[in-house]
Amino acid sequence: MPGRRYSGATEREIIMCIGVPVQVISPGQWFAKCRDRHGELIDVDIRLVAPPLAGAWLLTFGGAARREMDEAEAAEVLAALDSLEQAMLTQSDPLTGFADLLSRTPELPEHLKK
Repeated sequence: MPGRRYSGATEREIIMCIGVPVQVISPGQWFAKCRDRHGELIDVDIRLVAPPLAGAWLLTFGGAARREMDEAEAAEVLAALDSLEQAMLTQSDPLTGFADLLSRTPELPEHLKK
């Protein structure tokens, strides 16, 4: 947004924080070697989650694991990220990666239904 300050960063330097699933290859005490969505090996800070096992999926933000997730949820998030990337780079249909959201009627969480 023009004229708005973002912690000293310029508008071009703003990076959106999006949760990204990674798969644990080799867990350690503080960091785990994980495979990202592009097949690259990266180190992920695991100090905020229970020690993961090899093969587990983690939802990460900014290089740190926030929670463990199952393979099905990881696949849904990865499909959404791929769709978002395609929407940014091409003229493809961005809704193709959100089939899990389009195939059902949205529902409010229980705590918001009151």
